[in-house]
Amino acid sequence: MNDSIELHIEEGPLMGKAFQIEQHDILICGRSKKDCHIALPKDGYISRHHFLMEVNPPLVQIRDLGSRNGTYINGVKYGGRTKGESIAEAAAKTYATVELQNGDRLRVGKTVIHVTINTAPKIVQPEKVHSDTVKMKFASCSTCGIQIPVMAAEMVSAGQFQCESCQAIKAQRFDEIRSQITSDRSDENAVFPQVSGFQINERLGKGGMGEVYLATSLENCSPVAIKTFHTMQENLKSKSIAQEFVRECEILDSLRHPNIVQFYDVGMESSFIYCVMEYCNHGSLDNYHSENKDFSSPVNMAEIFIELLDALHYAHQSGYIHRDIKPENILIQKEQNKAVPKLSDFGLSKNYQTAGFSGLTVTGSFSGTLDYMPREQLTNYKYLNPVSDLWSLAASYYYLVTGCYPRPRNEGDDPLEIILTKDAIPIREKSLSVPSAIAEVIDKALATQPEDRYQDASEMLDALTQAIQ
Repeated sequence: MNDSIELHIEEGPLMGKAFQIEQHDILICGRSKKDCHIALPKDGYISRHHFLMEVNPPLVQIRDLGSRNGTYINGVKYGGRTKGESIAEAAAKTYATVELQNGDRLRVGKTVIHVTINTAPKIVQPEKVHSDTVKMKFASCSTCGIQIPVMAAEMVSAGQFQCESCQAIKAQRFDEIRSQITSDRSDENAVFPQVSGFQINERLGKGGMGEVYLATSLENCSPVAIKTFHTMQENLKSKSIAQEFVRECEILDSLRHPNIVQFYDVGMESSFIYCVMEYCNHGSLDNYHSENKDFSSPVNMAEIFIELLDALHYAHQSGYIHRDIKPENILIQKEQNKAVPKLSDFGLSKNYQTAGFSGLTVTGSFSGTLDYMPREQLTNYKYLNPVSDLWSLAASYYYLVTGCYPRPRNEGDDPLEIILTKDAIPIREKSLSVPSAIAEVIDKALATQPEDRYQDASEMLDALTQAIQ
């Protein structure tokens, strides 16, 4: 039995209807038949998009979308508009998001919804009992080749055993590397997580999933990026959940493309999970383009995005959807004076959310992604396809070239309501410097309805390539 959320409609036009959710999903309630999962078109007290509910069992959170009459939870009103107040002003109120508990009742208009949170019993796996019998074997040192007797428990795996002399030499080398790194570190007092086999030098950034650090491999002295993940403590304690996340991440090692950040390894320490990835020496495209204005012309940026489209086509053909493309997730590696763009975090967002580590992302810590999110990521969350990535990629180009997000947005507007109700503004209305041929490609990729966009990355790649010729 898995954790699940049950929603039972006790009163109203849909009385008797029930929903059971076992995976991360999003439900929208309102009058709109087109966009709402709980559609109540004949209830005049309900707004077109009344509230959004995000579920990631056992967590469930509700956010009023600036409705006219508000959302009642156990008789307490949340959201809603006062006389003369706009939708945006109502949605921006600090009390608009509420975490629900088992047994809560929601009332919107004439409809009452009862919330049941089913929590699966946590199964504790007994520790393995090792036999007192010790077998003696011989092993070859992986470094010098000498044959020496070892206990069976010491046989880690073929090719990994080292004799004491070689271990001492390696330890001395590790100490030298640590000393060199420590002397170069700008903040010697910083406290970094400890990852076996690596020396962490500095924190590169922080995002919705966790922190990213620059580290050095103590085996070959090469620089790497290490991402440590925020995890809900109960999920970290569940070995089956953590191990499933690790297995899913290991599959990412098969993605090998010059414009995709190479995934090296994934592992668990006592208090966190981490991934080891290729280090890109010039940071994100978002930062790089702001520091290199010549690089950021519409045509130059289109050339960069052609490379990214080739990477997307490769990944989509391999069965992967990114789900979180944005300028911060496009990294730059400088190679022989050429800036090579690389998509990062491919597949990590989905694995992270599926494992339940993320908690609630749309209403929570991933909210910075919303401006690059296509509408179907709210209305059809579980069933995204490659064209959703194309919308996010085009939105990233739009922002980098114009400095504006594709959909109209004023200060105080609710970004969720904007996704549900607003279409992208044609890019040349924001910047006439974008050639018409390129603008046509970007505008088509930003169509609200998926069927109106390019249907795969190779189609958009061909169109953008022709547009810059």
